[in-house]
Amino acid sequence: MQIFELYSFSRWLQQELRQVIGKFNAVNQILKHNATQPQKQPLEAPLEDLIGYLGTMDLHVLTHQQVNLLRLFDVDQFLGRKGVSFVEGIIRKSDFDPATAHQDFKDANGKLQAANQRAQSITQAFDGLDLPLEEPNVGEGRVLLRIEFLGDASMDNVADWKDWSATWYEIVRGVALAIDESPEDTSVVGASQGSVIMKLGATYAFTRVLALISKSIASIAKDYLEVRHSMEDLKAKKLLNKATENALKANAEEIKANGVSKIMEQLKPLLPAEIDGEQESTLKHSVEKALDFHNKGGDVDFVAPDRGDVDDGGDEAPVEAIAEVRAIIEEAREIRSELKLLANHDPDEGEDE
Repeated sequence: MQIFELYSFSRWLQQELRQVIGKFNAVNQILKHNATQPQKQPLEAPLEDLIGYLGTMDLHVLTHQQVNLLRLFDVDQFLGRKGVSFVEGIIRKSDFDPATAHQDFKDANGKLQAANQRAQSITQAFDGLDLPLEEPNVGEGRVLLRIEFLGDASMDNVADWKDWSATWYEIVRGVALAIDESPEDTSVVGASQGSVIMKLGATYAFTRVLALISKSIASIAKDYLEVRHSMEDLKAKKLLNKATENALKANAEEIKANGVSKIMEQLKPLLPAEIDGEQESTLKHSVEKALDFHNKGGDVDFVAPDRGDVDDGGDEAPVEAIAEVRAIIEEAREIRSELKLLANHDPDEGEDE
């Protein structure tokens, strides 16, 4: 993670927590009163205010690495949709008890306060230093893409750099030609070290297609792992006979074998009504290259455009394009989160076949 990512995350977190902590406190004060006083106070208004704010929190402007920081700061369960689930899980349950709820909210608020102080310490440490503390500007009407070279897709030397540069040129070219763009329409806006990250600026149309490819690849991997997990579960329960095992293995391999054709079918609604044979062939090649990149450990992150990137009085087309891009990015991240949970216990690991 780069310095500017940590800095921008800390500033974002402070801004959000100023609202969240106040709203948590408002609910908790009433819970405390209702737990100790016979005359009860109404809870619904501050509760709905808290849930409404959490539900509209914009976590999609964060990178994957910044989202991971929420877990390291121990507050991810209190923010966004997870925060809504946390609050409703306490308040809406059938055996609701104000005293217990008050303690749960108090504990949560303590973690939120600690995270806020930690974020404040980080921003104060960097303020005033002459350091690059901003993400590259990709320009209006474009989305920041972060291509991360990890695992067997890492770049350890110039030869690797040459090979993966050629691969990503082919991926970009295939997607671009399919939507009547040129590869040059996707710009290189920066790079980071550690695990090498190339930063690209792409149009909304290009991002929609590449994000759907990424989402579909993760979905295929998830389906494959679910079949493998089912097989392991049956084996653990001693319910797996040879015929069932062979059928499940065949199903898992079919999921992988049909991956490219499935992705091509899912891409059709995002493409022009008619694409010629060369466009289709080049796009298929891009999908195959992207699938290989992901299978080798590479990752693609999409930083969702801000809802405020278009002025209120502007054309509705960019607003709709931003909404579509954000929706696909959100779906891709959700699938990848589910995949990550499954991959933490991969049945294929250590299996000799």
